[in-house]
Amino acid sequence: LGKWSIEKGYSTTLVTSTTIMLVGCIMFAQVYRVGSLWFLVFSQIILGIGSATLGVTRAYVAEITATRQRTIYIAALTAVQYGGFTVTPIFGALFSYLLEDKRYYVGFFVFDQFSAAAYFMAS
Repeated sequence: LGKWSIEKGYSTTLVTSTTIMLVGCIMFAQVYRVGSLWFLVFSQIILGIGSATLGVTRAYVAEITATRQRTIYIAALTAVQYGGFTVTPIFGALFSYLLEDKRYYVGFFVFDQFSAAAYFMAS
């Protein structure tokens, strides 16, 4: 992604990565409906590819900030990113607790204790 972000620009790279991650989240939410271990693995691979933006965001921040302030902005960005990594499992546990043994259908989409976290990430 680093080379591509230099060639195509940071905005294009981040939008593309976010779109790939959105597709991965929706795929992950559909694993129960599909019922295949390989689909689960494939959706996780897509999620991993889409979420590989840490380096791109740091390079973008490093490029647009003054040298004297770069450490402050990189530290703030890292704190926000790792804060998200820390809080996201809490939401997954909350959805699992609230939706235990419940299933809601909205068209093609199924909301239950397994898929709600993926839809939350996609939103």
